[in-house]
Amino acid sequence: MKGYTKLHAKIVMSSIWRSPDHVRLLWITMLALANEDGVVEASLGGLADMARLSLVQTKDALVVLMSPDADSSDGTTGERIEPCPGGWLVLNHANYRDKQTRQQALTAERVRRHRERRRQEKEETVTPNECNAVKRPPASASACASVPNKKKVPEAEKPEGVGDALWQEWLATRKAKRWATTQRVLDGALRKGAAEGLDAVSTLTEWLESGYQGFFPDRRSQRRTARQEADDIATHPDADKESYWIGEDN
Repeated sequence: MKGYTKLHAKIVMSSIWRSPDHVRLLWITMLALANEDGVVEASLGGLADMARLSLVQTKDALVVLMSPDADSSDGTTGERIEPCPGGWLVLNHANYRDKQTRQQALTAERVRRHRERRRQEKEETVTPNECNAVKRPPASASACASVPNKKKVPEAEKPEGVGDALWQEWLATRKAKRWATTQRVLDGALRKGAAEGLDAVSTLTEWLESGYQGFFPDRRSQRRTARQEADDIATHPDADKESYWIGEDN
């Protein structure tokens, strides 16, 4: 089994570190088990075994991790996981996965500079109008046509009704993650949002809060369902009784 989530030192400064031991233990276990897509594929019993927790402790910790966190510092409502087919999805998994150490950041910068130098050297030695010397000579002079420069795809235009702050945040977030900001990507998300009864502002807001590369209305519904289920469990009059959990059909 290969892990994809880095354990960053910032975890000890987050609100999760003030949670009970079984909540912290389950959270770290799920980060370790998450695959490259942020999915923890496990049954309730299997997850409890991996975390070395009882079923009651595991269920209680899942309720906490699926519930909002008033002390969240990442600009979201603070839920850390949500149910998904086959297990649980670690929300904002890409943020945990992409946190870099100082050495990793320096290495990435050296590679970037090296590639930029190679690109500039190539542009200086090969002009767009030159024929490739390795290829077979053309039958006529007209065959040696100019090689067109690759066109840069323009960024999407700000939708009507969307404020500058929200729009710039959307652009900056996607550029930081090297995700496309084209009109085609934006139009696709707006169509999905409209099908859900959302205007452009609501679509972009929910898109940013989800932390996903694309806009997935089906996951939006799952997230609402998970929150409602967590609230129902937490507010049930017998939720603090062990018999309430043991009596469920697992």
